[in-house]
Amino acid sequence: MLLITSYKDYMKYNFEMIWNGGTVCPENWGMKNEIATFHRVYYVYGGEAYCNIDDKVIRLEKGHLYLLPVMHEYSMWHNPENPLDVLWFHVETDIRLCVQIEDIKIEENTVIYNLFETVRIITDDSEHYEELLEIFGIILSFAAEKIPFNTMSSKRMQSVMKYIDNNYGDPELDVDTLAELVKMDRSSFSRKFKKAFNIAPKQYIYAKRMNKAAQELARGASVYQAGNLVGYLDEKSFSRAFKRYMEVTPSEYRKCRVTLP
Repeated sequence: MLLITSYKDYMKYNFEMIWNGGTVCPENWGMKNEIATFHRVYYVYGGEAYCNIDDKVIRLEKGHLYLLPVMHEYSMWHNPENPLDVLWFHVETDIRLCVQIEDIKIEENTVIYNLFETVRIITDDSEHYEELLEIFGIILSFAAEKIPFNTMSSKRMQSVMKYIDNNYGDPELDVDTLAELVKMDRSSFSRKFKKAFNIAPKQYIYAKRMNKAAQELARGASVYQAGNLVGYLDEKSFSRAFKRYMEVTPSEYRKCRVTLP
């Protein structure tokens, strides 16, 4: 993998791969009013598929890389007679990476194009999973360079984000705790947080917890263990919250995980 080694310096973004695959989507593929707690990243090989986001319908074009934002409602569908052929990734990373759908055309015979070709070959090969993650890190950094990053000047909001990321397992973590951390009243804090990150603080806490729980379940944790690790002391409450966000129960997710993009 000499190609990968020579590009390690471009791997700038931390991420967690929740699930990934390469799929020619079945006839009934699609989603309506989806609000994902993770970024969807699609690289399209072919087919006729569409995304409706912000009341705008976008066709997913062959040879394009798409990034879909966290906690942002959208619908997707395809023509079953010309099904979507796609490499797909469910990823937890910095929520500021994209706050709207991003569309990046990948030119043929470039380094990134060839990296996608490599991913397509190894995506279902568990022996090469670490190499797949390494390649995806390069792809993610490449994509980030093409997107105007949603920076913010407030060090207070940066400290809040870091605090959530380090304390999502605390059952006492809530919006009041965060507002107190930066010495702001709850309503002012919530407005500033949403302005900075395009997501309400309560939604972000839930998103972080559900993503981490999904990762723990996929690694073999029990439902109780996964819930406890993300701040739920009651297994039933955790199961309800998980199903609300992932659309399957934690037990179902643990057994089969998601098999479609």
